[in-house]
Amino acid sequence: MAKTSTRTRPTPSSKKAGSHQKSRRPTPKPWYQRVGSTTWIAVVLVAGIALFALLSRGNETPEGRSAVPVVGADLHSLVVDPKNPSRLFIGSHQGVSASTDGGETWQVLESLNGADAMGWAFTEEAILVGGHPGLYVSTDGGTSFEQRKKGLPNTETSTRWGPATE
Repeated sequence: MAKTSTRTRPTPSSKKAGSHQKSRRPTPKPWYQRVGSTTWIAVVLVAGIALFALLSRGNETPEGRSAVPVVGADLHSLVVDPKNPSRLFIGSHQGVSASTDGGETWQVLESLNGADAMGWAFTEEAILVGGHPGLYVSTDGGTSFEQRKKGLPNTETSTRWGPATE
């Protein structure tokens, strides 16, 4: 009778060190899962503060001037001083801001708060601003304005739809 040989297969524990099978190590977590929640809260807070600082940077100067005109959203006028092209005025329902550096910085003109500045005129002696409340005049080059109503008709106007009534 012929001799038969039986081969036994090696078991995983009996494999030699040079085998091609890889060892199973745990998969490492992504970097964002290895950082704790306290760190994430700190990162979000720092980013928020930095964003706020960037957005508000340069809006105020040491002299109390603003990098943007502070007169509201309903703008009525943007005027260049004919004697000084670097001097600008911007007017709205709420008031007027002026710039002496071509619009780089702005300062609110308190004497024109609520002036509703729509019309401007420059003469040798004065700057005149007209709006719903009346006429404002500056004789100091536009630094301050005073309201002048004497001799003017009522400046309040309204629109009526339909026939006029008495």
